[in-house]
Amino acid sequence: ALGSFQIPTGVPALRAAIAPNQPPGVRKAALLALAKLADRMTDLRDPNVRSDAQKTLKDEDPYMRGLAALLLGKLKDPAAAPALKAALSDPDATVRYNAACALAALGDDAGVAVLVEMLDPRGLSERFFFEDSDHKRHVDQPLVAATTIQIGRAHV
Repeated sequence: ALGSFQIPTGVPALRAAIAPNQPPGVRKAALLALAKLADRMTDLRDPNVRSDAQKTLKDEDPYMRGLAALLLGKLKDPAAAPALKAALSDPDATVRYNAACALAALGDDAGVAVLVEMLDPRGLSERFFFEDSDHKRHVDQPLVAATTIQIGRAHV
């Protein structure tokens, strides 16, 4: 809920909740809440949040790394660019894609090759998929469209 407001009052609690000693579910929820808060506030360029997210970019859990890259993109802090550029070579595709989108949001074209890879029609169903009730995989076309629009908006 702390991420649903447009005031930074909850930032210290959310920062504490993403610490490595917290349960994974708590950490994930806190990263998402910080990303939501940063998206809602145009001026949340908190260097402590950026530093925590950059540390989380090195987490062993790829899901946590992906959320950290997402958060860094929402912060729109140019000081995060070096960490995001390093994340472009992460072994996990979602981390790379989130880092590339974050860099695009900063107006940095370092992630263009990753964005092209991400939207390449070959293998799209492996990158953007959902499973139906019969466990058949399908391309999540709304997610592909939303991602493409997000990238386009970042470069406008």
